[in-house]
Amino acid sequence: SHWSYHTLRRPRKTRRGDLGEDDHSWHGDEETYDELHGYPDMTLLTDASFNFAHDKVLEAITDVEPWEPGWDELQAVDLSRRRLESCVRLKEFLPVLEEVDLQGNQLSYLTGIPGSVRVLNVAQNRLTSMASFGHLLHLEELDISGNQIDSLSHLSCLKHLHTLKADANAITSLDGIDKIRSLVHVSLSGNHLKGVNLAATQWAGLETLDASHNQLISIRGLSLMHRLKSLNVDHNDLNMVDLSPAMPKLRVLRVSGNAHLQTLDVSPAKRLRTLYADYCDLERIANLDQLEHLDNLSMRQQAEAAIAWPADQLRDVRRLFLS
Repeated sequence: SHWSYHTLRRPRKTRRGDLGEDDHSWHGDEETYDELHGYPDMTLLTDASFNFAHDKVLEAITDVEPWEPGWDELQAVDLSRRRLESCVRLKEFLPVLEEVDLQGNQLSYLTGIPGSVRVLNVAQNRLTSMASFGHLLHLEELDISGNQIDSLSHLSCLKHLHTLKADANAITSLDGIDKIRSLVHVSLSGNHLKGVNLAATQWAGLETLDASHNQLISIRGLSLMHRLKSLNVDHNDLNMVDLSPAMPKLRVLRVSGNAHLQTLDVSPAKRLRTLYADYCDLERIANLDQLEHLDNLSMRQQAEAAIAWPADQLRDVRRLFLS
C-alpha cells in the first residue's frame, strides 16, 4: 500500500487538560483543529481510506485485465461482484471505457467512473437517490436494479438514455425520467408506483414498458405510446386497462395478477400476438375475434368469474391456456 501503517499508529499528542499543572512540556506543540483539514489523524485516515479504495479498484482490474499496456484503449470491463465500495480513480486506469459491469458490489456513489461510459450496470449495490449521475452524460443504457432508490429525479440529466432498468427499488413516480425523450425501453418492476400517467411523459419512442409488481391502481395515456410493442402490468391492482382508441404496434400484453380486472377490450391492439391475463376476474375478453395474429393466449384462474369459452374467436391461436 501507498500509506504507512506505522504513521497511522503514531502516538496522539496529549491535551492540556490531561497534564499536571506543572507539566508544560507539550504546551507549545498542542494538536489543534484546522477547519479545512480537521485534526491531523483525520487527514491520515481519509488518505488511508482513499488509497485502500484505490488499491481495491486496481486489484479488480488486474484480475480481469492483467495486461496493463492495453488499459488505455480498453472499452469494456466486467468488475461485477468484486466487493468494491468505491470506483475512485477508475477513470485514470481506464480512460476510454464505454461499457462497465459493476453489479453486485457495495457502491454507494459513482465517483471515478469515466464520463465516456455509455453502458453501465450498477444493479445490486447500495445506491440511493443521492448518487450523482452528472458526470455520466453519455449514458445510453443503465441498470440500477436492486438498490435503495426512491426517486429518479437525479437521472433527469441523462439526455441520451434509451434503456433504463430500475427494478426492485422503492420508486414512487416517474419524476426525473418523464422528460427524457430518448427513452425506448423502461423497466420499473417491483417498485412502489401507484399511478402512471404516460400522457405527461415525452416518451414518443417508447417500445417496451414493464411496470409489473407495483401497486398500480391506474395507468393512463397508453394509446399515446404509438410505438409501444410490449406492455407488462402484471401483479398490480388495476380494474381497467384502456388501450383505446388504437395501439397498432402492440404485440405483447401482460395483465395477469390484477384481481379486480373484470373487463378488457383488445380491439385497439389488432396486431397483438401474446396475451396473458391469468389470475384476474375476467368473464371474457372483448373482441378477441379481431386478433388475427394472436399466437399465445392465457386466461387461467379467474378469481370469481366463470370464463366464457371463446372457441369461436380463436381460429389461429397456437398456444391456449384456460382453467
